[in-house]
Amino acid sequence: MYNYIIIKLQRGSRELIGARGAIATTVQGEQYEIAIVNETHGKHLMLKHFDKKEAAIQFAKNVSNTLNFPITKYSPKLSSKTEERRRKR
Repeated sequence: MYNYIIIKLQRGSRELIGARGAIATTVQGEQYEIAIVNETHGKHLMLKHFDKKEAAIQFAKNVSNTLNFPITKYSPKLSSKTEERRRKR
């Protein structure tokens, strides 16, 4: 069912709310998600999140050696409906 390991960068921000309900500050950051995916990359099972790229790569290599799954670039296949919609733009 799952054949590959991916390292996916996720960027985002979170707002910290103060005591009176006002936004105190916004924190921006990056997280690296390690997941195993199927051939089309449509289904995935998240394994772990990391704040540092080096730690994420090391974990992915360990999982790759254990499961004999190659590490690959995250590249989901588009459905024909999505491809058609993008061509119309």
